[in-house]
Amino acid sequence: MIGLAALVGSMKDEAFVLRRNGAEELARVKQRDAEAIEAAEPDAVTWITEETARLRSGWTITKVRRHAAMYQHTGHAIREKGKWRMLALIIPQRVPQSVLDAAARREASS
Repeated sequence: MIGLAALVGSMKDEAFVLRRNGAEELARVKQRDAEAIEAAEPDAVTWITEETARLRSGWTITKVRRHAAMYQHTGHAIREKGKWRMLALIIPQRVPQSVLDAAARREASS
């Protein structure tokens, strides 16, 4: 079964190929639909780090890692270089978005 993030990625790839082959109108429709899915379900296509998941949920890092491990077989969590990355949809958001945005800016600048 293909995940929503993979589906959106595939749609964008198809739009690129269509555009390259001169089918501009079809490419625009495909791209627009992919963007509409992303806008409707951002948590289903957004990958977050362990630290962001910890901030988002208020859980300890140990609980975040345990939770990610439970979802690994579904493709909603992956392990890269010893750290978990997971789709935001598997982590409850219990912290205000403004706090998460500030943390994401700090993480991006480091």
